[in-house]
Amino acid sequence: MTLASIAGGPAPVDPRSLKPKGENGPSVERFLADASASAALAATKPLSEMQAEDYAAVFLPGGHGTMWDLPGSDALAALLATTWATGKVVAAVCHGPAGLAERAAGPTLGDVHRQHHVLDTGASVRGAQMGYSGCPARRKRRHDGASIQPRSPTMDQQHNVGLDVSVKETAICVVDPHGKVVHRATVESHPEVIGRHLVDLGHTFARVGLEAGPLSPWLYAGLVEVGLPAICVETRHMHAALSARINKTDRNDALGIAQMMRVGLFKPVHVKTPASQQRRLLLTSRKLLQRKAYDIESDLRGQLRNFGLKVGVVGAVGFEQRVRDLVFDLPFVAAVVLLLLDARSALRTQLAKLHKMLLEQVRTDPVCRRLMTAPGVGPVVALTYLFGPGIWWSGFDLKRPGSADHALQMAS
Repeated sequence: MTLASIAGGPAPVDPRSLKPKGENGPSVERFLADASASAALAATKPLSEMQAEDYAAVFLPGGHGTMWDLPGSDALAALLATTWATGKVVAAVCHGPAGLAERAAGPTLGDVHRQHHVLDTGASVRGAQMGYSGCPARRKRRHDGASIQPRSPTMDQQHNVGLDVSVKETAICVVDPHGKVVHRATVESHPEVIGRHLVDLGHTFARVGLEAGPLSPWLYAGLVEVGLPAICVETRHMHAALSARINKTDRNDALGIAQMMRVGLFKPVHVKTPASQQRRLLLTSRKLLQRKAYDIESDLRGQLRNFGLKVGVVGAVGFEQRVRDLVFDLPFVAAVVLLLLDARSALRTQLAKLHKMLLEQVRTDPVCRRLMTAPGVGPVVALTYLFGPGIWWSGFDLKRPGSADHALQMAS
């Protein structure tokens, strides 16, 4: 067995993937204890010197680093094509199938994949299903439960975009179908600026990816409005892939997102509509004022006990007068407590206004009114159920919570 790498010499190792001796997994510890294996890893042969006729098989290892190294190697493309053409074994594991992408695999291996003569390995199948060129996906969902984004033949001629968004600026990276960077820029984090910048490039885009975050709904809506195929992706999954890069900058993250868009290795997330965001703002703002008013009341009850003053059982309406009566004979305590009561009164006043806005929303919504016919369902619960959740249900014939079809089905 011969260990080879793109450039030869010591194979690059992500320092975050290697723990101190004794803390790694059994296979890693066994490898580190093998002097010959460690020596081979420190002196790998360059792929350009490898000849297919000297070996019975070519095996592509996994790891996030292969996503960037393998697809762009012409030496690997020639080696794989020759190995496959002579009837020998080509295998891959984990992220290794990135080397089977079109540029690396070449037209010969690509044709064989389309004829379904691929190796019977789970990694190769999953790689194809997650967007790598070759064998078409047969399943509707990936092994981790996420839906598979279909890759049409036209995507092979289109560019992909990665957006790394920060509060002030957004790093843009555009890659061609082969993964080559064709454009980089840093622009203002505004949907009109980003959309106009991408449209002016004149390319046809397959996917425009950005991570889920505070600005994502605003940017996503603006990009979709100008006709760009924007996709909001799950942050933790994308972070795991981007963390494999040693130099983590906004420019490199944008490149990583663009490459993930190109190969289809991402988890899309549902983006709420502007109307749903507005109702969510109403619900959360009302809850915030209500919680702060409760905090002041609870704090007053606790502080007054230090002076032997017990508020007792009293409703929201009679709370203020009850506290005023208790502190009437204590001037200093009254001076402090009355200021807190004024703050509580202001919170209650604004809370009542927000609650009135909520009732007006529910009153004009037929779905909310129908939900309220169920026992124990009031206006707050109805509006929260209708516009709050953003998940997809499975296992039953139910629509997504937050849609009118699902609410009507549940109410009936």
